[in-house]
Amino acid sequence: MTDKELLDAADQVLRSVCIDLLTSSTGEYSTVDTFDLKPENVSIDPLSLLNDFTQPSQPATWLCPLIDPHGKITDVVEYIRDAGEFGDATVSMSLNRSPAADSTNIRGSSSNVPFYPGGFDSAFGNVMAFTREEEGTHSEKEFFRNEDLLTCAPGMPRGLPFALSVSKPSAEAVKPATDFTAAHEGIDFDSTDLFDLMDFVGGAAPLVIPLETPISDEVQASPVSKVSSDSTEPESAPEVEEIEAALESSLPKSAVKFAPPERYAYAKQLDATSCQGEYKALLPNMAKKYPFELDGFQQAAVVCMEKGESVFVAAHTSAGKTVVAEYAVALCEQHRTRAIYTSPIKALSNQKFRDFKMMFTDVGLVTGDIQLFPEAFCLIMTTEILRSMLYNGSEVVRDLEWVVFDEVHYINNAERGHVWEEVLIMLPSHVKIVMLSATVPNCIEFADWVGRIKNRKINVVSTLRRPVPLEHYLYTGQDGKTKKDLFKIVDMSGSWLDIGYKKASEAKNALIKRDVPAGQGRGGGDAGRGRGGGDAGRGRGGGDAGRGRGGGPPRGGT
Repeated sequence: MTDKELLDAADQVLRSVCIDLLTSSTGEYSTVDTFDLKPENVSIDPLSLLNDFTQPSQPATWLCPLIDPHGKITDVVEYIRDAGEFGDATVSMSLNRSPAADSTNIRGSSSNVPFYPGGFDSAFGNVMAFTREEEGTHSEKEFFRNEDLLTCAPGMPRGLPFALSVSKPSAEAVKPATDFTAAHEGIDFDSTDLFDLMDFVGGAAPLVIPLETPISDEVQASPVSKVSSDSTEPESAPEVEEIEAALESSLPKSAVKFAPPERYAYAKQLDATSCQGEYKALLPNMAKKYPFELDGFQQAAVVCMEKGESVFVAAHTSAGKTVVAEYAVALCEQHRTRAIYTSPIKALSNQKFRDFKMMFTDVGLVTGDIQLFPEAFCLIMTTEILRSMLYNGSEVVRDLEWVVFDEVHYINNAERGHVWEEVLIMLPSHVKIVMLSATVPNCIEFADWVGRIKNRKINVVSTLRRPVPLEHYLYTGQDGKTKKDLFKIVDMSGSWLDIGYKKASEAKNALIKRDVPAGQGRGGGDAGRGRGGGDAGRGRGGGDAGRGRGGGPPRGGT
């Protein structure tokens, strides 16, 4: 007997014994004859019966491919997954969470939680540490302030007044520390809550709390003055200088000089001509070829995007900012990732969709009332749609590499500016940003604010040059004969032209004189109001429009 036959026989014996034990108490109702004891005749996997009780666990590691600039996979790196990445879209904010059930919907779902915003890693850790430290030591009522509640939502003309009266602290209880002596009083950090500290730092209500035990005058006195008062023989000035020099030489000196912090540490101003060398090196391997030579600010923006750095471009209208957006989309097409182009209005989104469709074949449009090719790698949408996708945890964010904000100066809009702020805050850390704006005076300050939020450097490229100079004209036409009356008043250099303005004034005055009604004297013409008025005469015996007694033509009329 071979080994295989021996194993089959043992298996059959084991099955028969088990069946006998299971059916031994049935007696005459035994079902032992209905069992097939031959294992080769079993057509079902026994483990499949356990699917309702067990589920396969997720892998503890994940593989990340390394892709070269040409889009080829050169190597694969294995990473250990974090324990917080094993949740689904309803509980986990990790990018490595399991896909949502409706992953095909680019809008996401209201039941999903957003992905973790970028730039808040350390801040979130500090908040959690403070929460764990303060948990159980204070009640929530101490942190709740009714007077700080917002009563007006962004974009609304008025808010909802609360009927509950709020007890405000009296003026005597909160007295501003305006004198110099108040700055030398102590601050009790142990019994002060977080909001009082924030008010103290922000310059609101003072947080000056006097110490319980007053300091005596002897302690407040300077040690040098006390020694000098107690000593009968004060030291001379040269001896004091020698002692100070000896102490200064004995103290260790810092090798690195202290440098004051920069005012705009997260914004980097780039010169339009500083990246020409790097641009020439990238020219043979650019993601998109252009049939013309790029301007200096365009070259600087292309170099920054090739390095994977975010960029803020401020230039005049028609200066060529769209070239920067096109190159960001071309990089996503080369890297097999996704790009999103946002615009403030739907009309501009439709226009950019037509323009990009002629350059890139795979382009989609997503607005509030229409969706065209939502599976495309490049999506054109309004900023409100992107905000909804971020809050609903859309699966598009996983593959997102570049987000282009066109007309980003809309952030100053009182009604819609908060949308751009929310989107910039909610973008994950792996998403790079391209901001396009008209010339603004505080572009460095704005870029530094964005950089501090995302905890990254923002390159600023700005130019005041207009490739297409502007000329101003006055149009005075109002009918078919004068429909081509255009008079130049400002030339392309910005100079005022008095000749053009005089010609425009003369043409306008001629039109006014021509349109003056006819004479209004006695016996006037069509519009005369005299006794012998014509068609519109009001004399006795008026005609078509006459108000006289006779039905015929007006008496004495022409």
